[in-house]
Amino acid sequence: MMQKYRFAALVTALTLASVAVADPAAPDARMLGQIEGILNKCAQLDPAHAAEYRDRVKLVAQGADDAALAGVRKSAVYKQAFDAATESLATADGKAALKACTDSLAPAS
Repeated sequence: MMQKYRFAALVTALTLASVAVADPAAPDARMLGQIEGILNKCAQLDPAHAAEYRDRVKLVAQGADDAALAGVRKSAVYKQAFDAATESLATADGKAALKACTDSLAPAS
């Protein structure tokens, strides 16, 4: 039960964080790693909407060029954050995680 809420909280946080990027030229490595780790899990659980999850990543990386993104993704901070997000979601309840993912795609009311 706790994992269900933790996963939902992570998806909600990534949605909010995607609009709060301080420097669009170079996204925060930790935030990008966490968001991509979560959204990769969402794309696995919900392949029909994988493109929409990738679009969420684009919001975070908006304004950054490919070289800047590649540099961020090579950093140890990014890799640690990505791995931590991926590992923490590995045991998440699939049904609850899928609902959290699909709920994150719903337009804000």
